[in-house]
Amino acid sequence: MHAAICAASVVGAVLMAPMAVGDTIDVATGSTYYEPAYVFVQPGDVLHWYHDGGTHDVTSGEPCDGDSGYFYAPITQANPTFDWTVPGDMPNILPYYCGVGGHCVSGGQY
Repeated sequence: MHAAICAASVVGAVLMAPMAVGDTIDVATGSTYYEPAYVFVQPGDVLHWYHDGGTHDVTSGEPCDGDSGYFYAPITQANPTFDWTVPGDMPNILPYYCGVGGHCVSGGQY
């Protein structure tokens, strides 16, 4: 099974697609973005979000709709990284977003 993670502005998603098991994918978390915006993963891959400016978090789920229970972590200067290993039961597409302040609802940051 393959999945994808996609991010746009301060929103992302996980999409299942072919990739070697156990790859580590770096995702920058900056002022109004996650980069890359879309990531194709498979179970066993590790997503590594890292601080690239501002105060943010990474929350699994539909933008502004609450945590879906897969992951949540602050991404700040004090907590600059977060790693998440893709489980075997992940849905085909797993969006994520920044829930800090009004990031999710203002300025298209979701």
